[in-house]
Amino acid sequence: MRHADNNEVSTRRTGAVCPFFIACAALCLVVGMTVQRNSLWGAGAAVWIDAAVKSPGKARAYNNLGYVLTSLGRADDAIAAYTRSLELEPSSYYTLVSRGAAYRSTGRFARALDDYSAAMGLAPSLPEAYVGRGLVLGETGSHDRALADFDRAIALSTADADAFTGRGLILERMGRLDLALEDLNTAIALNPVSADAYLDRGVVFERLARFEQAFEDYSRAIALDPDDHAAYLNRGKLSRRTGNTGLAKSDYQRVCDMGNEDGCNALRALSQEGSAHRDDQIPNSGIENR
Repeated sequence: MRHADNNEVSTRRTGAVCPFFIACAALCLVVGMTVQRNSLWGAGAAVWIDAAVKSPGKARAYNNLGYVLTSLGRADDAIAAYTRSLELEPSSYYTLVSRGAAYRSTGRFARALDDYSAAMGLAPSLPEAYVGRGLVLGETGSHDRALADFDRAIALSTADADAFTGRGLILERMGRLDLALEDLNTAIALNPVSADAYLDRGVVFERLARFEQAFEDYSRAIALDPDDHAAYLNRGKLSRRTGNTGLAKSDYQRVCDMGNEDGCNALRALSQEGSAHRDDQIPNSGIENR
């Protein structure tokens, strides 16, 4: 709470106008825009922007603002909000996990690892920290270490669907498909609305040549998360592979419209080369994980 004390001292020294000025200065430092522009961020963000303006010394307001910004896809602004929250409350392990996830989403894996490890130091029995670090380790190719983190998370909570999803993803990447399928089945049983679990299980089914089930899982992932480009890509590639070029073209077009170059490349190749072209000649035709 040291920052709050410093703000109070400044207020007493510089007069009545300063509380609002200090609050706005802190907010602009966090989100990089003025209070008047908060309507562009939606009602949820506006609530917590207002809370941060009114209570610049409260960590909770910045933590919740970070959560809303993350849901809006503003990862860099979320990181700034979480950082301010941690300045005010350095021992908040949940905020460390949240900032770690934001760092991971932007590819800043070293910083994500630091946050997850710091959270573990503060709360050694927190499954979310192990799941987050396991995902980063998996994305950076450290599969054995990732597997150990997911094992630890599951040992701490056998009801954590994200831990089973993450371990299933790593097992699939390691080629241990039967075990991966078991974990992903468990994840879906625990959380039937997890788009990630359906996507990852679809990958396993496709690698096992169980194409109908793979198609169903990719479609389910899309229904749960219509912005999941990996699910559209995978369903498009599977459709192309099984002769349904019409659906393949539609799925590639959707991914291309999202601004993803893999979808545009696959769409061009499909259009140019015709239905007789082999799938393995379409650019980036490998199965996509999240």
